[in-house]
Amino acid sequence: MELTVRPYYKNQHPLRAILIQGETPGIWLAEIQAMKLSLAELRSYGLPGGRANSIWGCIVIPMEGWMPREIGRNSYCQRVHSLLYIPENSELSPAITDEELTEMLKDRLHVFHPAIGWVELEEPVNWEALIDPPLSVEKMPIRPEAPVVVPATVHSFHIQGLPPEEVLERLDAQLFPEKADLQKGPLSFLEKMLLVLLRLLCWGLLPLFKIRLGPKATAWLRRRQKRLSEKTHDLEERNKQEVDKLLDMFRDDPEEALRYAIPLDSDGTSRGKELSPAFRLVRRWNELTLSGRRSGTGGGTVAGMNDEFERLKRQYHSTAKVLLGKGDHRKAAFVYLRLLKDYRLAAQTLEEGGLYAEAASIYLEHSRDKVKAAECYEKGQLIQPAIDLYLELGKDEKVGDLYRSINRREEAGLYYTKVVNGYTENGQYLKASSVVREKMDDQERAQSLLMEGWRTNKDAERCLDNYFSHIRDERHLEAEIKRLYMQDTDERQRGVFLEVLKHAYRRGGGAGQASREIAYEIVAQLIKDDPAVAAALQSFNERDTNLTKDILKFRHSSRK
Repeated sequence: MELTVRPYYKNQHPLRAILIQGETPGIWLAEIQAMKLSLAELRSYGLPGGRANSIWGCIVIPMEGWMPREIGRNSYCQRVHSLLYIPENSELSPAITDEELTEMLKDRLHVFHPAIGWVELEEPVNWEALIDPPLSVEKMPIRPEAPVVVPATVHSFHIQGLPPEEVLERLDAQLFPEKADLQKGPLSFLEKMLLVLLRLLCWGLLPLFKIRLGPKATAWLRRRQKRLSEKTHDLEERNKQEVDKLLDMFRDDPEEALRYAIPLDSDGTSRGKELSPAFRLVRRWNELTLSGRRSGTGGGTVAGMNDEFERLKRQYHSTAKVLLGKGDHRKAAFVYLRLLKDYRLAAQTLEEGGLYAEAASIYLEHSRDKVKAAECYEKGQLIQPAIDLYLELGKDEKVGDLYRSINRREEAGLYYTKVVNGYTENGQYLKASSVVREKMDDQERAQSLLMEGWRTNKDAERCLDNYFSHIRDERHLEAEIKRLYMQDTDERQRGVFLEVLKHAYRRGGGAGQASREIAYEIVAQLIKDDPAVAAALQSFNERDTNLTKDILKFRHSSRK
């Protein structure tokens, strides 16, 4: 009996060994290390080459029950018998029983390879003798991990999204550097008494001194009066209403004034409330953040009276417009979000500025508008957060579109299938075919759905018209028009079929004549019961003015 090894499409026996091709033990050792095999847990045998005194490579037999999944350029071996190995995807020919193999192999280990034939494996490789100095298994050199492979083609690109809270926190640090607090606060009791005395001196007593005193004393008093006037002015400024101070600060330094600004609808700031005497112009915002954190020095409330409320409101809107004019959408959004409490306008401002993650966070956290948040995530290429929101909203087609945009076609197909099933259950075969054709790229199935719509009379006219419009080959189109008229059109559908033929005829091409002939046949069948159908012939004879006259005469006579 002559045994041979021939190719076979699958492995019929377990994979229990690995073939390494190479002429030196150094090559074998490098490959063993690359496969992360331990020399202490395997047996290796050298294999001769096809010519005298040559080496083909070696066969490595790991310990029972464990085989590496990644073997590089090497190949597996099947264990046909406890004493015989053959290459993967091959079989022995002719078939032979285990008893016959046992008798043939004589209790000696063999490998059968097409390139080198039958080889008896006599003595395993003695690695300790080959390696000088001998190395313990623990100190065996290993090959570094394979480097990261840069793909030649980028199939998709999207940005990994962050939670909304973290997005707003990251935006905090991007707005303003720290500045020192104002050193001067409202007047104390003693300073108020001093202000009263200074007013008395400047406007009451000093004019009297000018009359009674001599020139030197008057000059001295004038110098003192100037200093007292400056002091009085300073105290007068500090004695102003805090809202006036804030508005003055907005005119002088709008960005710094924002740090002292007061929200208009919290802490007693709603329209119609009385002015709180506790309101002080102190720093309330260490940073102009969108996360709502304040400094620890903020206290009191803002004026709630209508006039003060409106003054601040107008100033805030004016400042926001100025910031938008400068292209600073972050600071403008701070005004809308934290001072005016207009969450939607804040989100819209960020969206217009291309700050899509921040806008989406505000839509979610404050407006509870998942649709707008999902749209912002999509615009900002934050695909996974957008997918999560569209899933919550039940927008399966949008989910499919996003998966398709990042080349995850399997997931996209699952959601498109749900959409198609929903359309077909509702008899919307035209929409179902559109999704299958344009997004699933399945032209044959799309045509089948259109035909199902025609046969079940669900938007039949548009389904059949679209079915014909997607047949590009003119001969095929002509044949389909004739076939459908003969096989899939009953008496009730002839009128609808006639309308579809009008569209097919206008598109021209080789199907035009077939459409015209069938149209005449349908008109002949229907005209007895419905004389008005004769008008359809005009669509197939637009330049024939005599036909138009004949149709009018016929309809007139039929009415009589």
